[in-house]
Amino acid sequence: GAQRQRGRHGDDLVGRDDEEAEMLDDPLAAVDPHHDSPGRWERLRVAHGRRTLFIPTRESAAHPLFKNRVVAACDTVVTSLFEIGWPARPHRVLRNALTESSERHPATFIATTTVGGQRLPVPRYSATAPSIRTEGRVDEMAMYCGYSCERVTAAHSVASVLTRFRHEFEVALARLEVT
Repeated sequence: GAQRQRGRHGDDLVGRDDEEAEMLDDPLAAVDPHHDSPGRWERLRVAHGRRTLFIPTRESAAHPLFKNRVVAACDTVVTSLFEIGWPARPHRVLRNALTESSERHPATFIATTTVGGQRLPVPRYSATAPSIRTEGRVDEMAMYCGYSCERVTAAHSVASVLTRFRHEFEVALARLEVT
């Protein structure tokens, strides 16, 4: 099943609780491989969502449709639908025709992509995300997208995204030093 999530345009994110919001504020704890507290895997999942900010960057190898969808809207679902290669693992993706359909379509090949110099078929419901080396029905592929999509409003360079991170970090640090 899929749980609908909304981001940008003033909508609240359904399913985001206080604990998750706190994890978003502690990125270092979220990815510390030596920190084995309860909730570690959840923190890693949340940190994974931060990669969304880099999908539409000019340097990204994400497929142009994927980049455009991240910038255009932040309407995601949590689903286990894209399970080929990632069985029984819930994941957050941008909504598409498959996530909205009540019927399961055949897991036939819908695209091809190049990995390690080899052209490989991509079946419907594959965990493979579309890249610039993907051709076919990209609109039916898993386009992973975390909560941070609500902060993506345009394609920028990686340097620009990192500059913004640094500025936000410095502002947050200054607030901590004042209190």
